[in-house]
Amino acid sequence: MPLMLIIRQLLDASYQFSAIRNGLRKKTFMTKNYLNSQQLFLLKNALLKRKSFLIMVFLLLFSSMAFAQPDSVKALIKQQQSELNQPIVFPFDTSKPVTNRQTISLDSIAFSKDSIDSPVLYSAEDSMHLEAKTQIVHLYGNATVKYQDFSLRAGYIALDVENKLVLAEGLLDSSGRMGNYPVFVDKSQEFTAKKIRYNFETQKGIIYDITTEQQGGYIRSGRAKIIMSGVNDSIQQANDEFYAQDGIFTTCDHEVPHFGIRSNKQKVIPDKEVIVGPSNVEIMGIPTPLWIPFGFFPLNIEQSSGLIFPRDYEFSPNFGFGLKNIGWYFELGDHWDLQLTSDLYSRGTFGINAATKYRYKYKYSGSFNLRYDRQRFGGDSQTPDFTVNNVFSTTWSHRQDSKAHPSQSFSGSLRFQLGNARQVFNDAQNVLDNQLSSNISYSKRWIGKPYRLSISASHNQNTRSRVFTVNLPQLDFQVNRITPFEKKSGGGKPNWYEKIGFSYSVQARNSITATDTTIFTREALNDAQYGVKHTIPLSTNFTILKYFQVSPSINYSEKWYFNTSRKTFNTTQIIEADTTFDSDNGILAIAQDTTFGTVEEFKQNEFKSLREFNAGVSVSTQFFGTLNNLKIGRLRAIRHTVKPSLSYNYRPDFTTEFWGYFDEIQLDTRYPDEYQRYSLFEDGIYGSASASGLSSSIGFNINNLLEGKMQEKADTTNSPKNFKKIQMLRSFGLSGSYNFAADSLNLSTISLRGNTLLFKKITVSFNATFDPYAANTETNGRINTFEWTENNRPARLTSAGLTMSTSLKWKEIQNILQGNTEDEDEGNSKSNPATRQGLNYVDNIRLGYDIRMSQRYINDVDSMYLSTHSLSLSGTVNLTSQWKITVGRIGYDFVRKQLTYPDFQFYRSLHCWEMGTSWQPSRGTYSFFIRVRQAPLDFLKIPYGRGGYDVIPNF
Repeated sequence: MPLMLIIRQLLDASYQFSAIRNGLRKKTFMTKNYLNSQQLFLLKNALLKRKSFLIMVFLLLFSSMAFAQPDSVKALIKQQQSELNQPIVFPFDTSKPVTNRQTISLDSIAFSKDSIDSPVLYSAEDSMHLEAKTQIVHLYGNATVKYQDFSLRAGYIALDVENKLVLAEGLLDSSGRMGNYPVFVDKSQEFTAKKIRYNFETQKGIIYDITTEQQGGYIRSGRAKIIMSGVNDSIQQANDEFYAQDGIFTTCDHEVPHFGIRSNKQKVIPDKEVIVGPSNVEIMGIPTPLWIPFGFFPLNIEQSSGLIFPRDYEFSPNFGFGLKNIGWYFELGDHWDLQLTSDLYSRGTFGINAATKYRYKYKYSGSFNLRYDRQRFGGDSQTPDFTVNNVFSTTWSHRQDSKAHPSQSFSGSLRFQLGNARQVFNDAQNVLDNQLSSNISYSKRWIGKPYRLSISASHNQNTRSRVFTVNLPQLDFQVNRITPFEKKSGGGKPNWYEKIGFSYSVQARNSITATDTTIFTREALNDAQYGVKHTIPLSTNFTILKYFQVSPSINYSEKWYFNTSRKTFNTTQIIEADTTFDSDNGILAIAQDTTFGTVEEFKQNEFKSLREFNAGVSVSTQFFGTLNNLKIGRLRAIRHTVKPSLSYNYRPDFTTEFWGYFDEIQLDTRYPDEYQRYSLFEDGIYGSASASGLSSSIGFNINNLLEGKMQEKADTTNSPKNFKKIQMLRSFGLSGSYNFAADSLNLSTISLRGNTLLFKKITVSFNATFDPYAANTETNGRINTFEWTENNRPARLTSAGLTMSTSLKWKEIQNILQGNTEDEDEGNSKSNPATRQGLNYVDNIRLGYDIRMSQRYINDVDSMYLSTHSLSLSGTVNLTSQWKITVGRIGYDFVRKQLTYPDFQFYRSLHCWEMGTSWQPSRGTYSFFIRVRQAPLDFLKIPYGRGGYDVIPNF
């Protein structure tokens, strides 16, 4: 019997050698033209075994002849040859190169059709080896095995055909390091391990040193048992699970995680949840006293209803211990969801927030948020210092997809609040932004028609003054410009009258203005303003003398009001007496004040039209001046463009009795001949008619544009092709008017304005107003005397302003300081990736500077004073790849000599953790946190801070 085993082994060695030799000859085992260490080892062993085989065969044959046992030896050799002649083939096609190697089913090798219900496919890049006796296939070098939805790849895989087992391990590389560890993939999950054993039939396996990623979380354990789901009623059931021992669950992707939850037993249902037994938090490999008796962590890919862990835990001196942003998430289908969260404090303060999002593909999407906060300050409700701050706010945003409808659109943006939200939030936007606005609009246009309809509702709110204005609804129907005299056929030069055209628009509005506490009362509704306005502009344009553009126009408007403002004079005298008594001197003093009649106002419900029109004509042209062949630095040419225009406008006097837009009222019984004029439409939503009387004025406007041509810095040929155009002055203009019909002060103020761009980044705007008339030194009002006559100067400066704003990156700031151009910076960034991805990068930093001056007489002295002088900054600065500073808003008011609400935020990325702080020094508020960055472990955090509610409330 031992002799038979020796013969079998020798035959196996011979078979291995033949297979390797044939494989090397045909180059079917190799992906390169040289042998790896594993192939050399196999070849060496095969050669030794073949040499031994030849020697042993010779001895056996000699011994069989000597001991007369030829039948037994022949039977053994015949049996071995019979096994080798079985239809066993290697899983590759020797007629094709390795890059196109084919994988075949093991059914054709060893598996019977009733043992496994699906084919097993496998392949390897370096070599494959089949043991004839044990039916084990050895795969070397990027080996893969696939069965149904399961696949396995590793450096080395052994496939046990008879027992339906697979063993996968890593493989030594040329440097002697172990690598190419097994990677197990099934359905939507994937994990890596040092060693894997898996059974095809039972679909169970043992995994050693497993590492798997589950929806942002990582599970690392020493040993795990995996149980795969089968096929149930031809439907794949995603019920895979594995049980791990001595495992750690973390969101850190390092091989040695910075933190995690360590437990002795873990159950993992991929893409569903992780369930752990008694566990403790481990940081940097050091166990901490923080422990939990058990826990589960959801790993859902799709949205589903569930608990929302608190965002922050804090202690407030005023409110006590609190949990912030704790609640429940509701999954309401494929298009809607709902998130209910609350802030709860131990002393009765709470906040409730409901947020929902919706989305219908190719139709519309939006979000809605409703919040209520109730803050309790002080002790018991009976104590004098007890106060309550109720804040209600809502936001809504709706967007229609551009593909939803070709001619209709609907959009909405809603944001309003009731109460003092400055005590709830600390950020600069909520504290300093006093204006809230909303707008909801629907528009429709008729394809092929010049019509357009718009219906909207809007709201404006000042949180400081608490003035609330609602416009509901607002209708606007427009007819685009129509040219009725235009020829149907477009041949030839058009005549001047063919350019005559008109348009039409009608607008209806209803506006309610009140405080945020009375906006929904009946008194506010009774004071609503509403009306309808029609506008018909008629215009044309033509050219005269080749260079002058003439544009005549007539504008007509008609306003419909449904009530008018009326005033009556009550002649009853009112005597008011103020009596004082001096107890020491016994003096009785009586102060008396008499009112000789009062004016009473009321609204009269009636329909009345207000019709206005004006006519005018304007003439404009432009001319140029150039300077060439300049040598001012790199400046080679300057072009000056002047665009003057002159206009005449006429408007009749609407204050006469003919129009009936004004009335008169007596003010004092002592002066029966003195009356004051007032408009019947002074409370009208579209305003009243002009009370300035007849207007026949000429207006002028001169605008200038200054451009230049710069030579490229690297150009030495002075070729015009290398010049680039720059705008030295975008605009610089003067404007004013003279009214011939006015009885005094015919000349208007002269306005100067301009803007330019410095360093291609800084926008500079400036303006000034000059008055040609002198002023009353006591009231600062204009008098009908020219400033030249009064003070020997053409005009007096009444106001001036300068604003500068920019949005820069750190590299751009460096270039400005160094005198480099933006093009050079772009070139350097493209050539140097380190510069393009540099650490010192400013992300949208915004700078603003505003200075305004006004003129007034102080003690009869013409003086200029600063009305506004401020500097502001906001944005985000990435100091390094891990450090970031955000300036919500900071500035300095030079007039009041104080900072304007500094708001700082500091952030530090700690790989799998993050740390941050915010600070508002002017309010005395701050916050600090250190927490895990990713769910489902982001509830691990340390928050601390002081909010606006811990500061003395200022309602």
